[in-house]
Formats: sequence, structure tokens, C-alpha cells
Amino acid sequence: MRDLLIDMKNQKRPGSKMNISFFKNYDEIYTFEVSYGTTIDQTLKYYLRKINRTEFINSNKIKFSFGEKILRFGDNTPIEIFFKSSTEPKIYVNFPFAFGFKL
Repeated sequence: MRDLLIDMKNQKRPGSKMNISFFKNYDEIYTFEVSYGTTIDQTLKYYLRKINRTEFINSNKIKFSFGEKILRFGDNTPIEIFFKSSTEPKIYVNFPFAFGFKL
């Protein structure tokens, strides 16, 4: 709990934003400006809507990672807390080519 309070104190002012980059299968890059207060769940769903792959929303057939951390649908952690150690986080996206999907 103490760590969360420290994180809350270290947040930037309201209205702050963060650039988040998505690397699709370590190749294509999509960068979006996301407002503080936005959750991990909302960010992942926004990305899938932007690339017209809504069929993967809430699916376990797609994997998102940030360093050693796995990002999951349903995670309501605000981006400024989840990515507290990075000013411009990079999320790696692994689409399920093994399942026969074409992008």
C-alpha cells in the first residue's frame, strides 16, 4: 500500500499523456498518445480497435509484453503506475500465426 501511495505522489499533473509504442511481431510499430488514468485494459483494446483486429479483444490468443511483464485484458492498473519506470514504454505484441490467422 505504501508503494502505491508513493506512486500516486510521483504522478505527473492531471492531463499528462504518455506515448506508448506497440511492436507487432517485433516488426511493425504503432505509437499512440495515451492519457494518464487510462487503464492497461483500455490501452490494449484501443490498440486492437486502431489496427482493426477487434476479434482479439479479451482473447487469450494474443500476447502483450513489456519487458518481463505480461499485459492482460481486465487489468485496471493506470498506465502511469504500470509503466512508472519508463517514459515511452514499448509493448511487444505476438499475434497467433500458429493458429492460422493472417494479418
